[in-house]
Amino acid sequence: MAKRKNAKHTTKTAAARFFKILLICTVAAAALIGLRQQSPTAQSAPATQSTPATQSAPAETMRPLFLSADLALPVCARTADSHETHSYEGFTLCYREAYEQAEWVAYEINRAELIKEAARSDNFRADPAITTGSATPADYKGSGYDRGHLAPAADMAFSAQAMSESFLMSNMSPQKPGFNRGVWKELESAVREWVQEFGSVYVVSGPVLEKATYPTIGANRVAVPEWYYKVLFVPVGPDGAPRMAAFLLPNETSDRGYEAFAVSVDEVEERTGLDFFAALDDALETSLEATVGGLRH
Repeated sequence: MAKRKNAKHTTKTAAARFFKILLICTVAAAALIGLRQQSPTAQSAPATQSTPATQSAPAETMRPLFLSADLALPVCARTADSHETHSYEGFTLCYREAYEQAEWVAYEINRAELIKEAARSDNFRADPAITTGSATPADYKGSGYDRGHLAPAADMAFSAQAMSESFLMSNMSPQKPGFNRGVWKELESAVREWVQEFGSVYVVSGPVLEKATYPTIGANRVAVPEWYYKVLFVPVGPDGAPRMAAFLLPNETSDRGYEAFAVSVDEVEERTGLDFFAALDDALETSLEATVGGLRH
């Protein structure tokens, strides 16, 4: 019995000490808050003097706040027949039923999205969002052409959903293996290097669909393009000013690097009938779109 009494006494003593310490801490905290409220610095510093988010945010999460959210989306200059625009987690595309592929795929990618969070899924499948029905993996089987990504899977590795959606067949276009695994892949890797260097890049990729008819593959008659383009806008380039770059590449194996296919954005617009980065100030857009190799130092 003596042991049980001692245990109770010890418990009561410990509890008393705990509440005493808690009371002291509460009083001290209240006093500290009172001092801070009376501080001239705390009273006189206006909220407007705080550092802007664009200056204080880590580079990995910075996005240019002065740009339109839909800046990457091209404007179709031609008739809007058989155009379907759909948005996914990582990109937006415009599907052309007449060619059974996207005319363009557009997205913005920043440093934070270069952090790989999802493994390559290889889950190629038809896109249920396409009202007329998209191409299918069967269309490519035995064709001799790769299911070439327009929005690269490696650019969508920041989430499992974005990675999965990059394998929808609406994001595929028939590319010769030597092209898809060669110069096109090299250009995709270069874009990620520019993202790492500059912080944020707006990307538009697609086939050049300038003809009414092309050779086709599969039961859905997927058109085989002769050329592909990639157009880029960098809000903060090598000298701190906005830059643009564009590439126009033939759908064939090449022993030349992607740099050899640099053109002006104006030339890509002429070939595709699209208006890129139309949300920019007209004078800035006109100046940047006339340059070639705009991301070079």
